[in-house]
Amino acid sequence: MVGHDGDSAAQPSHFTVENLRGSIVIIELPAGNISQAIIYGAGQITGQEPDLTPVTISFQDEPGSKGPAMIIHISGSEMIWLNNGTKFVAPASSNTGE
Repeated sequence: MVGHDGDSAAQPSHFTVENLRGSIVIIELPAGNISQAIIYGAGQITGQEPDLTPVTISFQDEPGSKGPAMIIHISGSEMIWLNNGTKFVAPASSNTGE
């Protein structure tokens, strides 16, 4: 659970992460509710064949976050997006190189 808009053990939020031709796109469905979808643009992957680079996410406690932070994993590097209680907030730089 990440604590956003109705998120609970009974109705957890659902996340999808996609590498869309090198652009990182994350979709959050708070409490599984499609009508409340939040779409995050998490930057552009650079390097050779960026469209083939795997992207995954995980969640963990981080200092300064009001709930679990979203950790975006790309080719051995990570971006930490803090949780402000209603959504995730991008770090100062969201471009990712290999």
